[in-house]
Parts: sequence; C-alpha cells; structure tokens
Amino acid sequence: MKRLSILVILLAISIGIIVTVFPQPQVTATGKANVEWLASETSDTDHGFRRVYGPTEMVFPRDLGSHDEYRTEWWYYTGNMETASGRPFGFQFTIFRRALTPPTVTVAREQSSNWRSNQIYFAHFTISDVEQQSFYPAERFSRGAAGLAGAQGSPYRIWLEDWSATELAPGKVQLVAKTEDVALNLMLQETLPPIPQGDCGYSVKGPELGNASTYYSIVQQQTQGTITVGEETFEV
Repeated sequence: MKRLSILVILLAISIGIIVTVFPQPQVTATGKANVEWLASETSDTDHGFRRVYGPTEMVFPRDLGSHDEYRTEWWYYTGNMETASGRPFGFQFTIFRRALTPPTVTVAREQSSNWRSNQIYFAHFTISDVEQQSFYPAERFSRGAAGLAGAQGSPYRIWLEDWSATELAPGKVQLVAKTEDVALNLMLQETLPPIPQGDCGYSVKGPELGNASTYYSIVQQQTQGTITVGEETFEV
C-alpha cells in the first residue's frame, strides 16, 4: 500500500505542484517538511535583497532557520495520518516570512522600539477529516518582534504566536497549532537527511535570471501525536 501526498504552493511569482509517494511506514503516519527561500518578483523595491543565481551549499542546522538577506522565505509541513482503527486525517502547516526592507536599512535610535520590525510573518494551518469530508482552514499574521513570531536554526524553531515547530532533539520536532475548531500536537522524527530539490537546491521560478529559490525537503518523517476535531481527540 502507498500513500499519496499532493502539495500545492501559490506564491507571487510561481505556482508549484509537488507530488510525493510515501511507502507504508512502521508507524501510523508520515510527515514532510519543506523549506524554501528566494528573492521575490523583480521590482525597484527588491534592491538590497540577495537573489538566487545557482546551486547553494546548504549547511545544517544553520539553514533550518531564517535567511533575512532574502526577501521571501517559507517553511511548510504536510502529512497523512490515521488512527489505529484506520480513520484518515491530513494536515498542512506553513509559516511564511516577508521582509519589508533589506537588512542593510537601519532605523534611527529615536524611532526604534521592541515592537518595530521589518519582518512580517503569516501562517496557514489546515486539518482534513477525510471520513467526515470536512476541511478546516485557518490563517494568522504577525510581526517579527516582541516575541510574536520568528525563525531560528539552532536550536530550530519557527513560530507565530502559539503555532510552532520546535526542535526537541536533533531530528525530532514538535508541531503544535490550534483553532476554535481543530488542533494538532505531533512529534516528527527524521528518518532521512534534508534532500535538496532541483539542481543542488536550485529551483527556477521564471525565465529571468535570479527568479529562483533555494529549496530542500525532509521527507518520510515518522509522525505520532493527536488530532482534535471539535470535542473529539484522536491518537494518530
């Protein structure tokens, strides 16, 4: 038996569709994590940000975190899970980072504040209850200041308020998110090292030089935890 996970990414300059087939694991679920960073569409406002022109040497755990010299970056997790009785669920969890100004732009001391940031974070979180044919989407937005949202590589953590992916040990991440209707609390354990996409991580987004991203995936992560839908909590 095989499981099929379809990931659809919609960005300012590209639409990507990724199809991955997972072999049946020894636990009841698999998860996939993807990280991508790029310079956005060409415009006068992009001056001062780095662009991706070819393959990039990636170093971990450093490259698990943010790359503020690029304007746009995102981390996303997707997976298929089932209970011991075979009830299927799916999930998706994504955090995006978008810079308003290049890191070289400075702010005068009299204008500085713990609430001020040139980074905007926004997140998407969904649960699919296949048996009930129900889909629960949610989104949030915040600034990368005052501890509200952020990303770091060592120890790895990305978060937007109380939605987060947090490294508990090397290769082990806890994924937590909830809304009024649904919640997830999952433990993901790597079984394979990060896999660069494209040409050593170089993923072209358009015909113009520099319209590209650096992109890697961590696939077939053993996943266990709980999914809550309404008043019911399921072990998966």
